[in-house]
Amino acid sequence: MIDPQQYDDAERLAMSQIGDWRIINTFRPNFFEAGGFPIKISNTGEIRYLFSVMNGAMDADRVLRELRGLRVDDMKIIMRAISKFVKFHITTFGSMSVNIPFTSFLYYYSLYKKLMNFPNHKSILDIGPGLGYLSLFFSDDNSFQRYNQIEVTQSLYVLQSCLNSFVFQQDQQNLGVSFPDLANYALPLRLPDGRRADDTIDLALDQSFRCSLYPWWKLNDAFKQKYDIIMCNENMCEMDTVSFVFFAQKIRECLTPDGVFFVHGIGKTTGDKAKLIQHRLDVLASIGYRVIVSETSFENNGSLSRPNLILSHNNHQSYERHSDRFNVRNFDAADPMVRSIYGLNAPDGDIRDLESFRSAIVKSIGSAP
Repeated sequence: MIDPQQYDDAERLAMSQIGDWRIINTFRPNFFEAGGFPIKISNTGEIRYLFSVMNGAMDADRVLRELRGLRVDDMKIIMRAISKFVKFHITTFGSMSVNIPFTSFLYYYSLYKKLMNFPNHKSILDIGPGLGYLSLFFSDDNSFQRYNQIEVTQSLYVLQSCLNSFVFQQDQQNLGVSFPDLANYALPLRLPDGRRADDTIDLALDQSFRCSLYPWWKLNDAFKQKYDIIMCNENMCEMDTVSFVFFAQKIRECLTPDGVFFVHGIGKTTGDKAKLIQHRLDVLASIGYRVIVSETSFENNGSLSRPNLILSHNNHQSYERHSDRFNVRNFDAADPMVRSIYGLNAPDGDIRDLESFRSAIVKSIGSAP
């Protein structure tokens, strides 16, 4: 876990070593900053109000429509995640009054469910994990081995670090705290009279972590590994243009042979939305990505709550079969992989509207021991 002061100290050290202001500015959360989002906090207690920032009730009905309702097994998974959130809240903030952002849990459950239905999902890189709710779902799921995250916003990084520490415990690492390498400045181990100068033992631990959180100044470390899925969730259009090109190029280089780039929603935009989206698609096409799935949202006559792209890279084993047309819908409901990812084979659920979902949560909480 990291606190804001530790993050700021590490960031200042990193910035002093970079030596190029353009690099620093490229990975600043400029979109959030311009919109008044609290990108900086001074203590961990302030992360409480971040949980209410992105909780939108208006979106819940669209998510339920995409899921075709919730079933009993769906509610069990959601309630496990909510239970962890409540325990985290009480442990971290010492308050018995917990504001449960239930529509956010619904949205992140729908995203988690898609990810777990990909044919290969053992290793996932999440670029911009937001409020970190996916960790609440992944921490209980042994079907994945590695869930890595990249975060460029101080306030959200601190939040994610706190949440990951709680749910993953010793299976998580936070790369936001850097220590100088003092290996070349070893102190003598024995005093002149022969006694040892210390009474400690240094252990070099060889451990793999289920969850690793990377700050912006350690991006290249995150991309030294291979991933089955690399995801941008609601932030493709919020990135600086240079930043987006950087990520698009890096992602292509570190996907497994069956790996995919998953764009889930486009995020908020300023200015000409259509022009910005077209620019992003042109960048992806120019780098050599191909389309496995391209589907739009309900309001644009699509079948999803928000636009989705699933893209392959030129080393993908089925690359030649995938489309190079980014401006047309490509959602084959007869394709077994599409049916699996989007739950088209699952039966409809009984909970199909926001009020029913809210009532089911209240009932579950009331019956909990």
